[in-house]
Amino acid sequence: MEEKLKKKHYIRQLQLREKIDDYFVATDATLIPFRPGSGKNGSFMRLTLSDCSGSLPAIMWEGGERVFPQLKGNAVVRIQGSVGQYRGEMQVIVDRLEITKGRVNPAYFLPQAPRSQQDMQQELNIAIDQVQLKPLRVLLDDLFGDQFFYQAFTEAPAAKSIHHAYLGGLLEHTLETFAFASAIAARYPEYINRDLLLTGALVHDCGKILEYQWQDLAVSLTDAGKLFGHLVLGAKLVEEKITRHPGFPPALKQELLHMILSHHGIEEWGSPQPPKTINAFALHHADFLSAEINHFQGLLAKAEESELLWTAVDKKLGRSVYRGFLPCDDVATTQEGDD
Repeated sequence: MEEKLKKKHYIRQLQLREKIDDYFVATDATLIPFRPGSGKNGSFMRLTLSDCSGSLPAIMWEGGERVFPQLKGNAVVRIQGSVGQYRGEMQVIVDRLEITKGRVNPAYFLPQAPRSQQDMQQELNIAIDQVQLKPLRVLLDDLFGDQFFYQAFTEAPAAKSIHHAYLGGLLEHTLETFAFASAIAARYPEYINRDLLLTGALVHDCGKILEYQWQDLAVSLTDAGKLFGHLVLGAKLVEEKITRHPGFPPALKQELLHMILSHHGIEEWGSPQPPKTINAFALHHADFLSAEINHFQGLLAKAEESELLWTAVDKKLGRSVYRGFLPCDDVATTQEGDD
């Protein structure tokens, strides 16, 4: 019987110049020829190493050409090397890479949402019950009543990186977007179609169940995800469900599909059209707020682990983030003492 692999160190715990001898999932391996005049022939290899705590870029200066043909899909590998730095970001310098043969515990390699699945599924059911307009409620019941859709939707990550990039992340992000959308609808009842906005919040990212695959120990794009993206896939999925209900109002269908296709806001972020209704505009900002706050949470958590007041410069934001504020309890205590 093969020995089950045991993991000792996780990506998030690694420190600069630390020696590594552990197991990771290797993805995105690429051979890059050495530059002319470097004095070296052949190619070196770049790849990404990941586990349940996160991912890091890695580089293998020697031996990459030999192991590259074995790195198909998402391979679990034993890495011997050290943690270095490149352009201010940590990377793993690989001295030796070995394809593993032992049995794998998936919990080592697939990050999970911090919230429990049971709690989030209960919240999802409550959210669906808040939609009262019959055509939209019938659509939601049809979608989430589909066993394949429901299982994929509650398991899927929301992204490969940046925000909610873990199993259950799509559900968590959807519930956050729903909460923000609900608050917007309550604040502007004379302008917002509440049932339409809440439905949009629940289905805006449903195409991600077709955009990503997460069965092979790492999150990666499907062929459909690369070709179309989740906005188009989601709009198509919802439209196919709507066609099963001949009485669905055409104007309602048109705006809901527009909301899905425009929720990234601008063309540079992937939307074929910007939001052109107030409901679509509200959905875009509810979605954006959930994604950005989750991204900030990740940055602050890393800084807290390192006991730093400032995060490293984040490539997405183009700036560092400050975490040196007083907790609310301390602020309240200070104010009371000053009185």
